[in-house]
Amino acid sequence: MFASQFYPIVTLLLLEIFEGSWQKGKNFNEYLSNLLSVYKKGVIVFIAMHPGFYYVLFIAISHNNFSFLISLVLMLKALDITMKISILQKLEEKKDIGFFKAALGENLTIPPYIKYLGAFVYPTLVYFAFSP
Repeated sequence: MFASQFYPIVTLLLLEIFEGSWQKGKNFNEYLSNLLSVYKKGVIVFIAMHPGFYYVLFIAISHNNFSFLISLVLMLKALDITMKISILQKLEEKKDIGFFKAALGENLTIPPYIKYLGAFVYPTLVYFAFSP
């Protein structure tokens, strides 16, 4: 791997570690409560706390690469952000959150590696998207 591929992947890895680190919580309730505290500061702040999405978008535009894998990463990251916002909006308005209501009631524990799963998956997909 040459330097032009190495630095963007490492940068994305660091951004994903940042995202995983602020989205902490030992169980689902703590996780949502932490996300809600950031969301209450403003939707723009919440969206800005996902710099990996913007970085992948920057990489795709600057390299004019909208291959399947890059598009998949962008789609998954956008879906992740919008799903979180939707759940947090419903929690803030005290509406029914459907499927996730059971997870809140059970107080499911979240394994530590789950929050850093994106730090493995997204840089790997981006690496393969730019591999010759």
